[in-house]
Amino acid sequence: MKHRQIVDTIEEFAPVALAEAWDNPGLMIGNLNDECSGVMVALDLTKDVVRQAVEQNCNLIVTHHPFFFSAIKSINTAESKGEIIRDVLKNGLTAYSAHTNLDECENGLCMTLATLLGGENLCPNGVGVVCDIKAQSLEDFAKHVAFTLKDDSVKYTGDKNKTIEKAMIICGGGASDSAYENAKANADVFVSGDFKHHLYVASENDEFPIVEFSHYASEIIVQNLFEQIIAPSGVRIIKAKQNCPFKTVGGYNEI
Repeated sequence: MKHRQIVDTIEEFAPVALAEAWDNPGLMIGNLNDECSGVMVALDLTKDVVRQAVEQNCNLIVTHHPFFFSAIKSINTAESKGEIIRDVLKNGLTAYSAHTNLDECENGLCMTLATLLGGENLCPNGVGVVCDIKAQSLEDFAKHVAFTLKDDSVKYTGDKNKTIEKAMIICGGGASDSAYENAKANADVFVSGDFKHHLYVASENDEFPIVEFSHYASEIIVQNLFEQIIAPSGVRIIKAKQNCPFKTVGGYNEI
């Protein structure tokens, strides 16, 4: 089976036309006409993922995050990005990504995350999903998010005793100004990652709560989704071993 056949399967599930205008899904490096020896699925294309792909004899790497978002003017193999490009090509690998098209498609990553967090009656809304959740306090819901995603960096704003019954959920770094306004109009809480300070201030002023998870914790589940999409092809699939790129130290009074 050629890489192109696997990519066609992914793009049938998550059409590239659904991607945001700023995004760059698709072929990153390599040749889609090569025969596939195995697929490694990952969140990001890193030096370690390339090493794992070589060790596991997977010559197609499928990631969620694109390796390139803009045109490059030079490849310096003394730098990490150039080193990765060199190693992908030297080892005959191909790298491909499905990003916001996979986030926003039917049964894609946003819907998968919302279901995982207990969402019901899912309704796509812009770049995210509005869903019903079991009535509970804001604090309990934030703890549920942290426990479910195994994320020790979860934080929230607002009255911890406020009852939450409807959530707007966007995977990854979906905390834009427009998404915040959309959530405020359609849900009891906005759940996403990569919030900027001014949205925390707005949340306090508006008395509209937000729950923030780490970008990594909300999207590493993409490996399972890729596996579900690709598995019917019968090709061998390996999930890359990846960890959250940052560590937490706890409260300042615990240091």
